[in-house]
Amino acid sequence: MQSLPAETIEKKIESSVQKIQIALPLLRFTSTDLLNPPRWETPHSLPEIENLLADPVRGPVKVAGWNASLAKDHSPQALAAFMKKILTVQPNSFDEVSALDDRYPELDKFPSELKNSVTVILQSIQKASAPLKKSYQDLSLEERRKILEHFNFQTAESVSDLLKTPRFRREIFSSLKRFDQNSSVVAAGIVLNAVHEQLPALQRFALNASSQTYKGLLPLRLKTALGEVLIRGKNDEVIDLQSLYDAALFLKLGGNNRYEGAAERQPEGRIRIAIDFGENITIRSTGSAAGSGIFGIDLFYLPNISGIKTIVTGSYSQGFGLCGVGGLFANGQGTFRARRHSQGVGIFGAGFFVNHDGTESEYETQLYGQGVGFTRGLGVFIHQGERAKLSAGLVDPDPRESLGTTSLSQGVGYGPRAYAGGGLGLCLLKGDGIQVESSYFAQGAGYWHAAGSFLMDGSSCSVKARRYDQGSGVHSAFGMFILNGNDNKVLNWGVGPAFGWDSSSGWAFSLGDQNQFQTEWGAGSASLGASRSFSVFSGNRNRLDLPGLGSGQFIRDLSDLTISLIEGSGNRLKSSQVKSPRVFSGTLYNSPWGMVIGDSTTLVTDLGFEKPTWQRLPTGDIPSEGQVNLEAALNATKSLGAKERVEQ
Repeated sequence: MQSLPAETIEKKIESSVQKIQIALPLLRFTSTDLLNPPRWETPHSLPEIENLLADPVRGPVKVAGWNASLAKDHSPQALAAFMKKILTVQPNSFDEVSALDDRYPELDKFPSELKNSVTVILQSIQKASAPLKKSYQDLSLEERRKILEHFNFQTAESVSDLLKTPRFRREIFSSLKRFDQNSSVVAAGIVLNAVHEQLPALQRFALNASSQTYKGLLPLRLKTALGEVLIRGKNDEVIDLQSLYDAALFLKLGGNNRYEGAAERQPEGRIRIAIDFGENITIRSTGSAAGSGIFGIDLFYLPNISGIKTIVTGSYSQGFGLCGVGGLFANGQGTFRARRHSQGVGIFGAGFFVNHDGTESEYETQLYGQGVGFTRGLGVFIHQGERAKLSAGLVDPDPRESLGTTSLSQGVGYGPRAYAGGGLGLCLLKGDGIQVESSYFAQGAGYWHAAGSFLMDGSSCSVKARRYDQGSGVHSAFGMFILNGNDNKVLNWGVGPAFGWDSSSGWAFSLGDQNQFQTEWGAGSASLGASRSFSVFSGNRNRLDLPGLGSGQFIRDLSDLTISLIEGSGNRLKSSQVKSPRVFSGTLYNSPWGMVIGDSTTLVTDLGFEKPTWQRLPTGDIPSEGQVNLEAALNATKSLGAKERVEQ
């Protein structure tokens, strides 16, 4: 069958959820039984996320609607509206600014099209400056430095050696209650909307401008109260990233351009817009670059579909927001590599990474990337284009088992358990032949009052992860995985697709023909404290190796719930309950709290899948420096008071 359009995916998911609701009485459940109101107040939780947790059956319809709207329109303006919806708790507004505080005669020398667009963008920066600075004005300079160090952002000086202790973590999250995130969201929305409106006019000017258009005028370096305005022509250039430190607006009208340097973080309270209309663009930096909004707003645009984009940066880059908003908006084939907290990551803010037409592009981040929302954060990663490759979170060994790596990537929401809630992470991919790989906590996973969603819309794609993936919710969280297309291969080792653990909900939807799902344990199941797992496999000739599908538990006087639907003809499900192939239509009860509803599904003993290969990380000797004598440290606390002893 043909891949379904975004709006049809949403309707199909809504129809599937209705079928699941109809099936609830078969397990003596009602929709009311699934309501899960919060049992306690969680600091810094987001209302939109709490609503997903409280009513898990309505959750996938809402998340599918978010995915559909962003897949249809992921312009900066649409992202600004979505950011406001997710992150704003109490809307506020600021007075309009009709004119710039200062007049800049230098702009009068330029063609009106360029002058008008630059003026409008500067007006938006001026208008947004007041709410941006208001967002953090109640935090002292020392508190802001502590916040940066808590999230491992290197500052010029160390604030305290105790930042990782529980007491200091509580102090940091307590101080963040005075961060006015609403004002930060308002500020970013003003700028995103203005750039969105002016970008077409700027692009027309850049396309049509000749050297005579700006003869004797460029390069322009204009100092304003908002920061510098830098406008450069179409010649090929090597640009020092440090030269953009004080920029409010940077325009490069064309050329093959290379950016280099450490890229120091811009001053707090500053707004920076960089737009390069060149073709072959290279950015190489060991620091945070290409859209890093930290107590500020930093947006980088590469609108020209021609040429190759090569972006290699350090951590906190390529669309990262910490108490601010960062975005990288590209268009075309490229290679995008970063270290940590990159490619669409938000913490008390938003991070956007969008590539409109990234055919044969490659994306890589070491940890925390490609659509991650931490506490009160929104992280969005959107790719469109065929034959792309994505890898994320394949570096840091996970302590739970030797073949796993900690990832938190590709559509993940994560909250620091016992301290604060999490955020929303979205990863939306569209195109045939896309290859995706990650490991622990990835591809539509939520952890602790957070939500993550992963959408793969394409055929002949491969999706690979290791554990807690592909629609898994862990510890009061929501995870969702959507596959739309044909001839796709989905591989996971355990806990997913569709797993709910500890008062959580996991959802997985497969819409298409001849898709292959393979895992070894913990698929389509739920456990520990009224958790929910729902999965739908709709299409023909699909092959499913999903041990645990349709099984739930009864623990702590609470029953879990698992329902899986298999719809279509020629579908095969591997089962340990048969000795030879058997067709069933109806219901298989794999536990008193779980079932599989099949539509002429064939149960088989083997599907002929190849044994998966899991790459082992290189290991070495454990260094002696930095080790702690835990017994001695514990004995040293015996003379302390009860509270201090627990802290230590």
